[in-house]
Amino acid sequence: MADLGMFAGQRVELVGGEIVEMSAQKDTHVIAVALADEALSIALGTGFWVRIQAPLNLSIHDDPEPDLAVVAGAKRDYIGSANRVKALLVVEVSDTTLRFDRGKKARRYARARIADYWIVNLPAQQVEVYRDPALRDGRYLFAPPLIFKRGQSIIPLAAPNSAVKVDDLLP
Repeated sequence: MADLGMFAGQRVELVGGEIVEMSAQKDTHVIAVALADEALSIALGTGFWVRIQAPLNLSIHDDPEPDLAVVAGAKRDYIGSANRVKALLVVEVSDTTLRFDRGKKARRYARARIADYWIVNLPAQQVEVYRDPALRDGRYLFAPPLIFKRGQSIIPLAAPNSAVKVDDLLP
């Protein structure tokens, strides 16, 4: 439908078979996305592509546009992929969408078996790290989150010899 121009001028994503309008981005959100891009790019180094607000074609029902998604390889490796990529890490920067990011989006990422899902929680000034996606009580869920605060660092599962400082992710 997007290819036919049905959503021209609108910011939407497909999550769980529903077309969801994306919220307007506040300055702190934009800055946090840029900071996370820089911090992840430095920490991970070569061999990874940090995709910024790009479609992540998970299934016929899920084509979200996470704030950041880390994939193995280089940009040109994905020409012709139709955005069907295996994300090693997904990061959502959340201020007004925290409930959605923790709920429906988290379940969709768990269903896609994304091993590392981070929410940069701007109101609480912390990062919530969700791992171990599995079918639990009939729903795809992550294990309870690990909470990281300023002064702490997070080790991405895709790069166990790297660390990302929480302070480098928060405005």
